[in-house]
Amino acid sequence: MLNAQSLEIERMTLFVRDFQTFIDYVRTHPVTLTKAKEQLMKKDLHTLNQHMHYTSDTSEHAQQQSYPLLHLFYHLALAGSLLEKSIGERGSRILRPTERLALYEQLTETEKYFFLLETFWIDTHWDELRMTSHEEDKPVYTTPFALEFISRQQARQKVQIVRRNYICELDILFSSLNYFALYFAYFGFWDVTQDQEEMKRRGSKRVFQVETVTPTALGIALSSILCKERLLPAWNVANRRENGDGTGLPGAPLADGHEYMEGREYFRSSLSSLFKEIEHMDDGKQNRSGEAFFKPFMSLFSHGELQNTLSPVKGLEPKVPMDGVYTVKVSLTGRVWRKISLSSKHTLDDLHLAIQQAFEFSNDHLYSFFMDNKPWSKQRIPSPQEEGETFLASGGPFAHQLQLRDADLYEGKAFLYLFDYGDEWLFKVVVESIDTESVVPLRPIVVETKGAAPEQYGW
Repeated sequence: MLNAQSLEIERMTLFVRDFQTFIDYVRTHPVTLTKAKEQLMKKDLHTLNQHMHYTSDTSEHAQQQSYPLLHLFYHLALAGSLLEKSIGERGSRILRPTERLALYEQLTETEKYFFLLETFWIDTHWDELRMTSHEEDKPVYTTPFALEFISRQQARQKVQIVRRNYICELDILFSSLNYFALYFAYFGFWDVTQDQEEMKRRGSKRVFQVETVTPTALGIALSSILCKERLLPAWNVANRRENGDGTGLPGAPLADGHEYMEGREYFRSSLSSLFKEIEHMDDGKQNRSGEAFFKPFMSLFSHGELQNTLSPVKGLEPKVPMDGVYTVKVSLTGRVWRKISLSSKHTLDDLHLAIQQAFEFSNDHLYSFFMDNKPWSKQRIPSPQEEGETFLASGGPFAHQLQLRDADLYEGKAFLYLFDYGDEWLFKVVVESIDTESVVPLRPIVVETKGAAPEQYGW
């Protein structure tokens, strides 16, 4: 059992209190998000950074990715549904607390810590936390091996990661974590130093090259449990869905064709000198779905210190369909847009057809909706014509199979509609309102327009 007076418990407390400072700032200040990425503004980032225990040494003109701790808090708060994006004055996007936040604040500090760790592990899309787009980096898959290594170390004994004269397996393992090595340091798993020489050589702040890692007693204890009972690829919802698991059920067994299962032996052979025997790691075949994430960690703490979380667990929480009239604003530019009202039972394919008609296009190409508002991301709802052809499984339905009521839409939700994969007509779609009282239209209706529609073929 961990001593409540230990340095490691203090690290948990610092993390939770820094997160509370972040939350309190959003609660007491009007936080408007940037237009392009819908992230925190520079002035808010600079102010918040000065009140964090782990500060970033950067200019006041830096963007969100230059503040790794705040970048992490931003995604944890949204993924945990403690904060939400909404529409402010003049259509701006703002960040505001949810009703769920009051429930979070009733938890003990230890319970808050494990709720945030659970959110990080299950509900946060790790691709959104990345600082780079290097596809060769697979932190979801290499993290279990890094934690297995940490679980075998001694607390407070520094481990040298970088070897100047040759490439070692530790360097390969921890370099693949990139900024996730720093995220785990914030959670108190270890202390980490950055390889400044390598940073200067690369000339990029988007890469975090680890030089040394010093595990904490907390990190060793948590790593051992996470390896044995909470295998990351099996618990992370986004990763499961991207590998063809439509339910994304945390803790369910991984399919044999899952990317991690296929690459597991490769990772083991690549790191053979580090892992002569894999003693602790879950093999991904146990069925742990339905278990409370924090349950195996309870024995580490005094009785009553860790016994609750937010209920139900977000990863298992069924979506509640909202019926009514959905009005969306579909924009090509700020001066060319259409507002369309649809029934909650209309599908995304119906929305596609309505957009085609509203902009006088010919409906002669494939299309996709990107529900995370990022073009060509893996959160893609493709056109029905792609079924069984070019579409690679991501666990989601096709556009004609998904009604608006089941698409996890809410007022202020923004997503993208991309038509014609060659010319790439990109439309921004924002849910303006959801009216649960009015009579629903039998077919989509254009209720407001601005600007002349462009020629689909301008030649």
